[in-house]
Amino acid sequence: MSAGANSSEARSLGLSEPGRRAAGDLGWSLLGLFAAELVLLAASYRLNAPWSFWLAGHLLLVAAFAVRGWRHREPGRDLSEFGLTVLAVLIGGPAAAALVALALPLWRRQRVQPALLAAWYDRIALSGDIDAVTRLADTVAMGRALRTNETLPRPFADVMASGSLADRQTALGLIARHFSPAYADALKAALVTGEPLVRVQAAAVAVKVRGELKSAVRGGIAQAAQMGSGDGTAAADLSRALRDFVATGLLEDDDCVAANAAIARLVAIASNGAGPLTYEGAMRAHLETELLRSGDYAGFRAMRANRSDAAAGPVETVHGR
Repeated sequence: MSAGANSSEARSLGLSEPGRRAAGDLGWSLLGLFAAELVLLAASYRLNAPWSFWLAGHLLLVAAFAVRGWRHREPGRDLSEFGLTVLAVLIGGPAAAALVALALPLWRRQRVQPALLAAWYDRIALSGDIDAVTRLADTVAMGRALRTNETLPRPFADVMASGSLADRQTALGLIARHFSPAYADALKAALVTGEPLVRVQAAAVAVKVRGELKSAVRGGIAQAAQMGSGDGTAAADLSRALRDFVATGLLEDDDCVAANAAIARLVAIASNGAGPLTYEGAMRAHLETELLRSGDYAGFRAMRANRSDAAAGPVETVHGR
């Protein structure tokens, strides 16, 4: 067979020339090992030697086979086939060597199909290339986006007014786990409902929520005491958070008084200097409302003077106790 034919066959089998030589060397080495194992077995039988004699010789032959294969390995070649061969011979002796030697020609006849491999590699490369419509559909299917054809969740206040007993109990459980000042109206409605079971559960939730609100308010008051004149934006955010806590109506009177005093100080910090020029929308309306509540009309007029006509709007309804 010509050299060109050998190269063509190597390509069709998926083997390089060094790879084919390595596979051939492995086959001849296995045949030599098989012959040596037979000689050792015959000698042990002839000399009536103990089984340990054959075992020691077997281990030496397998070790020599492994060392020879390792020293003559092809750089970068997969050695899993060689390792499995050594393991099989170590366990099975001459019978395993003969079986592996017979299996090598069958393995060499397996043909690799480059077209199938190329198609598979292309599929892997394009696995992340998903169009926007498909990505949105997957997001909705996994529950990470709102299904527009489904019924929207009901507000807690509506659930307390007209929901079933199970729905109201579920809503109270959610309020207890993750309370927000926006849930205060729903909790108050549950406290005065005509269903005794709901009232009892709402009272337990209210006790838990009161404790959390007390801790949050006292933490906010301590934080407000440390703020200076340069913390305008942070002071505005904290004042609004404290006002939301007070507006729930779930705080004790002494906590409300302390929170109102802290809010007045925070609003004074937020409304001084260049601060009024940076607030828009609801935050500006909140600060104006607090200035009116505290009687700081000069500060209110100053903030209104810095407010553009386009941003002007109604002042929030004054909350408080």
